[in-house]
Amino acid sequence: MRLGLDTINTGISDVGAIGALNANRLGGLDRAAFVAAGRTRVLADVMSAAGFRGELEPLRQVSFNRSRLADLACQRELEPDEVAVDEIAGDYRYGRDLTTAEECERWLMDRGLSVEDFQAHCLRVYWEKQLAGDEGGGGNGADDEPEEVARWFEVDLLLSDDFDRLARQLAWRAALACDHHLRDISTQPTAASTTLPPGDSDGISSGVATTPDRIEELRRMEDTFQTRCRELLTVENQRRCLASLRLPLTRFELDILQLDEDLAAREAYLCITQDHMSLAEVAVEADYELSSLSTLLQDLRQEWQPIVLSAAVGTVLPPFGSGEERFLCLVTSKQEPTLDRPEVETRVNRTILRQHFMELEARHVQWQIRVDPAA
Repeated sequence: MRLGLDTINTGISDVGAIGALNANRLGGLDRAAFVAAGRTRVLADVMSAAGFRGELEPLRQVSFNRSRLADLACQRELEPDEVAVDEIAGDYRYGRDLTTAEECERWLMDRGLSVEDFQAHCLRVYWEKQLAGDEGGGGNGADDEPEEVARWFEVDLLLSDDFDRLARQLAWRAALACDHHLRDISTQPTAASTTLPPGDSDGISSGVATTPDRIEELRRMEDTFQTRCRELLTVENQRRCLASLRLPLTRFELDILQLDEDLAAREAYLCITQDHMSLAEVAVEADYELSSLSTLLQDLRQEWQPIVLSAAVGTVLPPFGSGEERFLCLVTSKQEPTLDRPEVETRVNRTILRQHFMELEARHVQWQIRVDPAA
C-alpha cells in the first residue's frame, strides 16, 4: 500500500499545513540512534555532534530556503499538484525500501517523526522544486528564524540522507572511543541521562552541544578521531589501497552519441566500421548531438563499466543500451590513477578510513534506527 496523499487524509493539500507541526515532535529527539559500549546515543546527540563539527549550517540554509518558498506559495495562495507531491513521497519511500505503510510509519517513528511531518515535508519539497530561483518574499536568517522554521529544519534533517551520514560519523567516533577504552563503559549514563534536559529545546534546534561536559566530550572524541585518521593515512597505506582501486579510479574520456532506436544505432555503427566515417561525422549527418564525458570508471553507470573498460582507446564501441537509450561510444583516452591527483587521493583516503571505521562500527555499534549502508 502506498503511503501518500491518496491513502492518508491529513489535509496536506492545504498549503497552510506546512506550519502545523506535531506538538510532541521535539520530544522525539530523545529516541535512540545507536548503542555503543552500553551507552545510548540519541538523535539529539547526532545533531549536537554535527553542530560541534560545523556541518549543520549548509543544511540549515537549504531548509530555510525551502521554508521561504513554501511560505511564498502560501502568500500567493497557490495550489499544489497533489499527484506530484504524492510522487515525491513515493520516490522517497521506495528509495528507502519502505514498501508498506506500516514500514514507513515505523521508520518515521524511530526518528521521532509523524506521518504529518513527512507529508508536509514532501509538500515543502514540492514548492522548493516549483519555485526554485524565485527571490520574492525575502528570506529568514539564521539569527531571526521563527520557531516553526527551526523545527522544520529538524524535520528536514531527520528525513535527509545527510542525517544517516552524520549519525554514522558520530557512531565511528563512539566506536573508536570504545576501542581505545577512553572511559569505563560500565559507568556510562543511561539513555535517559544522555538526552538534552527539559527546557533545552534551543540547544536541540541549533544542533550545538550546550553543556561544558558535552563540549569537552565531543572535543576529546574529535581529537582522538583525527589522530587515528592521520595514523591511517600513511603513504604506504595509500599506495596499497590505490593498487586495489586502480581500475575503478581510472579516468576515461568519452565521446557519446545517443540514438533513439536500435536500427539507427546499427546503421550508424556500420557507417563507422564500413564507410570509415568518424563518430562526429555520423552525428552531423544523422543530426544527433555528440557529447563528451570525462569520468572515473566507478562513476559511470554500473552497466556501462565492463563495456567501457574492455574498449581500446580510439575505438568506437558497438551499440549498447536498450529501448530509446542506444549509445555509440568512442574512448578517446584512459588515464591511470596517481596519488598526486586530488580526486584520486580523496577517494583513496575515504576508502581507507571507511574500511577501518566500518570494522569498528560492526564491532562496537548496535544501530537502533535504519541507516543507509552507503552513508
